[in-house]
Amino acid sequence: VGPPPLPPPPPDPYAAALVELDAIEAERWAARGDVARHYEAVADALRDYLEEADGLPARERTTTELLWSLPPLLAEAGLRRRVQDVLGDADLVKFAKLRPRPDEAASYTTRARDLLERWHRAARAGEELDALR
Repeated sequence: VGPPPLPPPPPDPYAAALVELDAIEAERWAARGDVARHYEAVADALRDYLEEADGLPARERTTTELLWSLPPLLAEAGLRRRVQDVLGDADLVKFAKLRPRPDEAASYTTRARDLLERWHRAARAGEELDALR
């Protein structure tokens, strides 16, 4: 009898967010008339990524609070503006009752994926810089 098996490594936050976005798209909420649910789920997937990858209490903060608490690597090179645009659109749907068309919801998911990819690349670039020091 050997040592107990090691627990599996925690899921990669980036991979988990991509899986979540795929699942949201598969639900087709916007096409079925529930655009608000689509936008909320996509925004939550982004906020969950920030919580898991960077330890930010992103679900507990307003979009404005979140913008100013982003680590520098996730806010440079136009990223802060992209965050404001993507999460701001979800806020309009949630609070101002804006109801975009289903094709706009698909475009929203594409923009969210782009933001997620940029955050992921920025974090990896930061890790590489730290490794060189």
